[in-house]
Amino acid sequence: MSYLLEHYLTDERHERGSVYDAFLANDFAALERRFRALFDGIAHQNHTKNTLAEYEGYYASVIYAFLCSLSLETRAEESSSKGRVDMALRFTLPDGQKQVIIFEFKMVKGTEGDGSAMRQIKEKDYAAPYRDGQHRIFLVRMEFSAEVRNFVRFEWEEDCP
Repeated sequence: MSYLLEHYLTDERHERGSVYDAFLANDFAALERRFRALFDGIAHQNHTKNTLAEYEGYYASVIYAFLCSLSLETRAEESSSKGRVDMALRFTLPDGQKQVIIFEFKMVKGTEGDGSAMRQIKEKDYAAPYRDGQHRIFLVRMEFSAEVRNFVRFEWEEDCP
């Protein structure tokens, strides 16, 4: 029993550690793969006889819980004078560089994204409160589809004011 428990915990730490390492390396391709696998791993039964997959809040909550499990400073629905960003993740790299990743989530019809999430991040200038010369800022858009029960578009860019 001790062996199984130790092995299970080691695998779980490795999985979470790989996401943490991807954040530290700004490896957004690895983050996309891990987030996609996270949603693909949710049991089909969790979607039967309910409409969870039709709501942006469902997807945001899954990501929020996952990021909180990494012990990173994760803030949902963070407000500024220009609006409210869906999620902001803050952390400091080992070299002392501070980073913030701004996430915007959108539900789209069908299986194609429409770019509305990134447009909203830029139009509302959600990065403005972090442009203090101390943070490196990344913008991430995730567009979800109820049909796919996952995101259909994952894009990121560095904020360069």
